[in-house]
Amino acid sequence: MLASPAGRPRRRVPAAVLTALAIVATMARPDPADAQASPGWRLVLLAPAGAGTRGARAPALSADGAAAAFQHDGDIAAGGGNGDGNAEIFAWQAATGLAQITATAAGGGAFPQQATPSIGTDGRRIAFVSNADLAGGNADRTPEVFVWDAAAGVRQVSDGGPGTAAEAPSLSRDGTWLAYWHTGDRAAPIDPDRGPELYVAALAGTGTRAAVTRLAGQPYHSRPAVADAGRVAFVAAADLAGGNPDGSWELFLWSGAPDRPAGGTFRQITDWHPPMTGRELYDPSISRDGRHVAFAGRGHVDATLPAGHVPLEVYRWTDGAGLARLTTATGSRTSSAAPRLSGDGRRVWFVSQSDFTGGNGDGNTEVFRWTDGTGIVQVTDTRGVPGVIAVSPDLVPGVDGGGDHGLYLAEREDDPAPLVFTSRRAQPVLAGPAAAEPGSTATATRAAPATATAIAPPAPSPAPTATPAAGPVARVCPQVQGRVPPAVVSRALAQPETVEGWGELARPGSPAGPFNPPRAWLSIRDLGKPFGPANGVIWRAGCP
Repeated sequence: MLASPAGRPRRRVPAAVLTALAIVATMARPDPADAQASPGWRLVLLAPAGAGTRGARAPALSADGAAAAFQHDGDIAAGGGNGDGNAEIFAWQAATGLAQITATAAGGGAFPQQATPSIGTDGRRIAFVSNADLAGGNADRTPEVFVWDAAAGVRQVSDGGPGTAAEAPSLSRDGTWLAYWHTGDRAAPIDPDRGPELYVAALAGTGTRAAVTRLAGQPYHSRPAVADAGRVAFVAAADLAGGNPDGSWELFLWSGAPDRPAGGTFRQITDWHPPMTGRELYDPSISRDGRHVAFAGRGHVDATLPAGHVPLEVYRWTDGAGLARLTTATGSRTSSAAPRLSGDGRRVWFVSQSDFTGGNGDGNTEVFRWTDGTGIVQVTDTRGVPGVIAVSPDLVPGVDGGGDHGLYLAEREDDPAPLVFTSRRAQPVLAGPAAAEPGSTATATRAAPATATAIAPPAPSPAPTATPAAGPVARVCPQVQGRVPPAVVSRALAQPETVEGWGELARPGSPAGPFNPPRAWLSIRDLGKPFGPANGVIWRAGCP
């Protein structure tokens, strides 16, 4: 049963932060007929249900588990502040509730957007990207990196000229420095090809920032993950350490001092080379000390590991011990994706369609947690989730320092399954133990105030096989993520009829049916080649 938000704030947060919403609602463990959380787990909704058009994206959880940040396009803070429906950054504090930390309006020919927040240990510092002029230094409204501080407000970190853009900032858990990608930050010479480069920046002391890569063109690259110990993990299709002449996707570790970034070094963690089978790497996450990195991989991930798996699997690298696969799919198409490593490196939260513990026989997409030494437990137990996983970085969960709690995105409050379609509306759900776990110093997931108003249990969901009357639903194959520009994907989802194959039956000469579905999955014409003018997107009846 879901409880609604209750209470109102008694103070205003500093700087441009709007008034806070009161302590959030909780989802108590439901009856078996309306299963949502696995036994022993509690789910807490951190924003009003059903708000916004796209709702929440990019959830981030502080190391102490008492603060969170996420992007949201709803008017969800008490007192309003986002009636225009811009994608703004919101912060949640266990003590004070929900607050809006950016407040932008359209102007200057730009539609303001804030994205990909990253949060420090206690939630008092949040980094994010914005194309608005939030601190008086972004009159040209290029996407830049900003940092909100609870005591000092918002400041701009990166600074590029027209036609450049920042993306994917990642804050260290102690909140003292960050890494991000930029196509032309003035802190370093702008590349002639305007391709992305990895930058690191110190947020204290000298405030130094500098590019640490010199990439050619615009290769695939993942969001960086930053440790407190001067290490940054990321995936890139580049040869940064002399061991990747074929330019395949590899996991790299940069080590250096944040106040002297130019003196850092690169280490290649994975090793793929011909004639090994093709593979993809996604969503690296690093421990606080930089000695552990978790990521998702498909195919032949590394030369030291057995031949490739068709489904995505979750892996962990440990300094001195090498790579290990943490999941083994229980079906030929039951992938595991979106891993997020705890600060101590002991636990990994992820989503999967596999049935690791006997509680997911229906193959829904569920949230799981892996713990070093004890294995996998299932956190959610939901119904009617389509058999697909999106690997968009915006859907990766947030995790606290000990891995006791995770923050993920759900599609509906009455059935909070992990969001699997990037085109759907999402809401942030905090998952944690219903009672303190043995051997853990963390408390159980916080309950809502006694004054919270309960909402009646929802009506049963429609059968998952029901076909919408409006026709097929446009979906994106996981293989497209990171390989096709987001603008191309967005345009295809908004106007599917403009892309070849939309709505056509898999076998045009045969009747429509379960074994002859319409083409509604966005893919690349030839997955073995890069996306480009001669190898564009196409609608298919399913994904490889």
